[in-house]
Amino acid sequence: MCKYLKSVASLKQGVITSLKRPNLSIFSDIFYTQAEKSPFLVLDEVTAVKNSSSTTFQATEELRSLADGCIMLTGSPVDNTWFDLYAYVQLIPGHDIRSKIAMRALFARKTGKGRWGPPIGNQMRRLLQLLNSFVVRRPESIIPLPPLHVRTVRFELTPQEYAKSDEHAQIYMIICNANSDRVRGDQFSPWGRLTLASQHAYHPALEKIMHLVKNPNHDIDEDLAAADVLSEAKEIEEWVLWREEIGRNENWRSSRIEIIIDIFNEFRDKDPDCSVIIFDDSVFFLDIIEVAFSQMFEPEECLRYDGRLIAEKRSAVLEAFATAGGPRVLLASRGAGGIGLNITTANKVILCGPWWKIELEDQAIKRAHRPGQQREVEAVKVLANCTIEEYKARLRDSKHKHNSKIVKNLTRPDGVVPKAWDDLE
Repeated sequence: MCKYLKSVASLKQGVITSLKRPNLSIFSDIFYTQAEKSPFLVLDEVTAVKNSSSTTFQATEELRSLADGCIMLTGSPVDNTWFDLYAYVQLIPGHDIRSKIAMRALFARKTGKGRWGPPIGNQMRRLLQLLNSFVVRRPESIIPLPPLHVRTVRFELTPQEYAKSDEHAQIYMIICNANSDRVRGDQFSPWGRLTLASQHAYHPALEKIMHLVKNPNHDIDEDLAAADVLSEAKEIEEWVLWREEIGRNENWRSSRIEIIIDIFNEFRDKDPDCSVIIFDDSVFFLDIIEVAFSQMFEPEECLRYDGRLIAEKRSAVLEAFATAGGPRVLLASRGAGGIGLNITTANKVILCGPWWKIELEDQAIKRAHRPGQQREVEAVKVLANCTIEEYKARLRDSKHKHNSKIVKNLTRPDGVVPKAWDDLE
């Protein structure tokens, strides 16, 4: 702790440029020295422990053993795939499903390729019987909220943008169809090709800088927002030069940037007091948006909420966003701002491109559309007419179709008994 406090002081003095969040066990001995178990363990945003192999889950499981009961809170019980439910089931007593093998044997199905597929038919019915024994999900309609309008804006890439993106997308498709990790002689992994295809569908300059992105190590539960931080002096210098180049000769322009500016201008024309959150996975693409907004015909200054912003300053940014007059813009990365925030001062949301999960898109929009919101909320999802984004959207929608079926059959008004044996809708 003393070392961390010294680092905080050095950051404030400008000696260092970033701060790594410490992993500390605070007051943990208290739980072991109690004569009796705690009556309840309350877990908010329980999706944080959906990875049963993570240290976060292991710590939570240990803490769970020190409490009589456990209350788990989440707006998205099925966040990624149905198998995320395995982690939650482990925190519930009174059953014998204590291994992933048992979970799959009871509820999953073998596909034609020998893989495990999601539950259907009787497997789905058995899964819902289990979930209804400990899940209470009330319909959102019971919460009085102003109207929410969500629409998708599609646009065309330039021929040059499309050609570069599609080149990488087609190689990725060949790899997938060949069921191989690599195409012989290809210097990129399949995920690398997919990433390059996405980058060129956003802005060509991303390919020059995205090698600095750090992928969070989920095995040690690194904060998703930590991937936004540049800590090495060489990396920071490269980023500064890259950003300066973006600002020269309107290098910030791309088809996607243009459509985002058009959407913002539409918001501003209709509502001069609009408050807009612009979300994206990439903090570097947010850099390009920030430069673009500073140089457009009617410049707009942007506030930032991402992993580069130390935790101590995040509340000040949200306060500044809430109290500013006139149109205002908050650029937020998914890792830092996608969940767990109340930003009801915003009434407009822009998602710069498709994400892998509709649940994450919905969570981002709900940062603004939640209790305390006084105005109608409008959300716009941006989607390019190109191979890679249509591919992502298809996979996303296919997964959501199954997940939503589970969630729908878990949702019921107060006083309604689960109909576990009825035909599923």
